Amino acid sequence: MTEPAGCREQGLIPIGSIVEVHGPVAVIACDTLPPLHQALCAHINGETFLFEVHQHLDERHVRAITLHRSSGLYRGMTVFDTGAPLHVPVAPECLGRLLNIFGEPLDDKPPLTPQQYRNVHSKPAPLSEAVGVGEVLQTGIKVIDLLCPFVKGGKTGLFGGAGVGKTVLIMEFMHSVATLHQGVSVFAGVGERIREGHELWHEI
Repeated sequence: MTEPAGCREQGLIPIGSIVEVHGPVAVIACDTLPPLHQALCAHINGETFLFEVHQHLDERHVRAITLHRSSGLYRGMTVFDTGAPLHVPVAPECLGRLLNIFGEPLDDKPPLTPQQYRNVHSKPAPLSEAVGVGEVLQTGIKVIDLLCPFVKGGKTGLFGGAGVGKTVLIMEFMHSVATLHQGVSVFAGVGERIREGHELWHEI
């Protein structure tokens, strides 16, 4: 299990210690090299720090990205192996909730108790299994449906400068998916896009 909790309390085995910290990047000296994308954790003062292995530097050192804030990390800090990559909850009870990358609620509602977790690095279905629909997805926005219609099962990108209405269009798309197609929308905020997630949460 890779969601935050006390590392020792989970019975995890120490794998090494931090030797360098550069912002969100940490270099960890390991007794045995963990595989890439493995989730590691460190625990201090009641707080758990999660890391994800991104590079093998040599036979004993890995470069990892901290998934929490980096303040509080120090050289010599013991690091534990969680034994698995980062997993997130996947269940119907996640619908309508605001969650962080660990599946922890950010909406002041009770914690989730899903029965299923999924690896964030799961392999996609092979292209040979992709099924072309060839049907237009009606958005209810006339200029979109006429000039640049969306194809069901495809991918679409919105490009534009600041303040031109990308977030407004996203909200309209989410509304049409729910009302016209009885579908489900999942918004994932990465980097600066997290700000849009806050706007969506308060306005929808």
